[in-house]
Amino acid sequence: MVEINDLSFGYARKENLYEQFSIHFKSGQIYGLLGQNGSGKSTLMKIIAGLIYPDSGNCVVNGINSKERNYNYLRNLYIIPEEFDLPDMTIASYVRIYAPFYEAFSADQFETCLKEFEISPEEKLQKLSYGNKKKVLLSFGLATNVRVLLLDEPTNGLDIPSKKTLRKLIAAAATPERCFIISTHQVHDLENLLDHLVVISKNKLLLNESISTIAQKICFVPFSSRPAENETLYYEKSFTGHIGIVPNNSNEEGKINLEVLFNGIVAQQAKFSQLFKPNK
Repeated sequence: MVEINDLSFGYARKENLYEQFSIHFKSGQIYGLLGQNGSGKSTLMKIIAGLIYPDSGNCVVNGINSKERNYNYLRNLYIIPEEFDLPDMTIASYVRIYAPFYEAFSADQFETCLKEFEISPEEKLQKLSYGNKKKVLLSFGLATNVRVLLLDEPTNGLDIPSKKTLRKLIAAAATPERCFIISTHQVHDLENLLDHLVVISKNKLLLNESISTIAQKICFVPFSSRPAENETLYYEKSFTGHIGIVPNNSNEEGKINLEVLFNGIVAQQAKFSQLFKPNK
């Protein structure tokens, strides 16, 4: 679906963000892409979308190199960036102009999404708030039914009910043929939706595992007081004391706290690498 092999990339006069970096994204999965500010999440999405090109190595999407960025490449990929501009026209006009570029676009699906977000197709894009503009783009992206959908901070600008609606719409749009890659800092908004978690640091792949595998290997345990260093892989303060990550010695899968997990992986890379070895 998406194959990135030996990728190197850097902006002018800056240290390379990626050096011989490899990762594969498969169909039928909803990926969460996490990383600290400046780790290269948005850059990776732009490379996948063919908006910027690797300095070396390659990115292949649906069997086509991103550098080609031809019609067959673009018709099966859609990106919703964190920052965007929309033309001065009605939503209906926008769809009439841009939907033909995506042969699997569903007008019924788009209308359903807009209805769920409580937005009329007759509204003018430039008169909408940032959050409502985001809802229109999200609705359009889901309705394209492209094989690869890239969502960069999709919940930014959305209120709490709209975040719930987005989770429902993404779950409904996911199919075995589609791959969703979602970059976010708001992990609580999407943690029950993800199938697979990818954590990156500058030039490092810290984690690349399914949610199921993660739940089999670790669990999250509350502590009333500060635990000893050898009791946990990582711990941090919580409202009721402390919460720690420990190896899962049972056969039961518990709920994953993505925020605590992310903090732990970044803070204790050596400890977590013993449990999770990055996979291509």
